[in-house]
Amino acid sequence: MEAKTTLQEIELDIFKRFKRLCQDYNLRYFAIGGTCIGAIRHNGFIPWDDDIDVAMPLEDYIKLKEIAMRELEYPYSLYTTEKNRHWYAGSMKMQNENTTFIEKDCFKYEDRHTGAWIDIMPVYGLPQGSIKQYFASILCDMYLFLNRRFRLDYDQQMTIFNKVLWKLLKGLKRDRNFNYYIEKSEKVLGKYPFDNSNKIIFSWRQRPYFFRKTTYKSVFFYEDFKKDIEVPFEDTTIKVPIGYDRYLRMDFGDYMQLPPLDKRVSRHNADIIDMNQSYRYYMEEQKK
Repeated sequence: MEAKTTLQEIELDIFKRFKRLCQDYNLRYFAIGGTCIGAIRHNGFIPWDDDIDVAMPLEDYIKLKEIAMRELEYPYSLYTTEKNRHWYAGSMKMQNENTTFIEKDCFKYEDRHTGAWIDIMPVYGLPQGSIKQYFASILCDMYLFLNRRFRLDYDQQMTIFNKVLWKLLKGLKRDRNFNYYIEKSEKVLGKYPFDNSNKIIFSWRQRPYFFRKTTYKSVFFYEDFKKDIEVPFEDTTIKVPIGYDRYLRMDFGDYMQLPPLDKRVSRHNADIIDMNQSYRYYMEEQKK
């Protein structure tokens, strides 16, 4: 009997395709978040983790999007904010279309049905000077916050404030395409090239109250990301920031310490995971 393919195996395969594109076109990327911790602490996935997160300077991120749209072959494809109205994060995914990974609360939206994927995040440079950096980081949060309100339906707004804001934004929807706030953030924050900045910020951080000081705490040092080192990851290698130790300690504290047993769980709340059936099958089933 043939063994079933696991989610991590599919994700690793997608990563290898992503990595090959980056090598072919000299594009920079870094493992971040749990993927970076896994690479350093486990030489691979965190055993209970279920995704791969990589980040790219905005300039490389935009190039990859153009290249991948042209060169990716089936079953690989890009899942982007431009094509999918209800995808509210400021990032894109590379997916395997022969598989299924549908998160809870997403089943009602056909454009949120995907295969197994890896997350690809843009990284913005910030202006020089702590005051300008603080307000630029707030601007980044604000665009992400408005983007989420703009894309999701009324019943997906979880607070009274969000519901009121959704109604206020409703009148603008006729005049703006659903990718408006992502395009706005890339245009405004794209004015600060990654390699001309001493601080950087990940665009994927979503803080519901963007005026809190936690915004500025999620800004990291360019020095830690200006170069990379390649480390073992499962049966291949992955690039991590050269200053991974300071970055991870800023973001996670003592990242080498294993969490308690009850915390060793997947972060994603999946409704359907199927590594042997395309998500399109479930889309058709939903229509019956």
